[in-house]
Amino acid sequence: MGRLLAPCLALAWAATGINGFVPSRGPSSLASRLTNQVQLRPSAPGAVSSPTTGEEGGEPKADTKELASLKEQLEFFVELSKPYFLEDEQAKWLLGAVIALTFLNSGVSVAFSYLSRDFWSALNAKDAEHFQEVLLKFLGALAAGVPVVVLSSYQRQLLSLRWREWMTGRMLTLYLGSERAAD
Repeated sequence: MGRLLAPCLALAWAATGINGFVPSRGPSSLASRLTNQVQLRPSAPGAVSSPTTGEEGGEPKADTKELASLKEQLEFFVELSKPYFLEDEQAKWLLGAVIALTFLNSGVSVAFSYLSRDFWSALNAKDAEHFQEVLLKFLGALAAGVPVVVLSSYQRQLLSLRWREWMTGRMLTLYLGSERAAD
């Protein structure tokens, strides 16, 4: 197991640009950010101080820690995903479709919220004519909304699958060399 772990870590680091694999940068700070993600809390007197506070057992300010963590996560995400979107033209279209379908999905949720309000209002008022009208609108929204929700989920899964395939191919190419990875 240990013999397999070191090449896997080397592949992951190489694929993400650590140790200068990204031509536009020198050795990346991504490795230090990855190691700083795992922090041990001191549990006994004399324990090692926390890297985020500099004090023994001290807690950083919650809002500062959350903002720094969010910023680090965003930088980490951009650094991991940027090469994929620069190298694969289809990835840009998939991402655009995911974003558009996410907005459509939100619109479907809002429409169902209003229809649900009207449905319960008509039911509460015991207005049979308005109830049937809202019921027909609800069925129409259901017929239009279900494909949007399903397609949105499908596009997200397709994008993640293509990204994983690309990442695997890139790691194999970096590890084995371009001529051996094609085999």
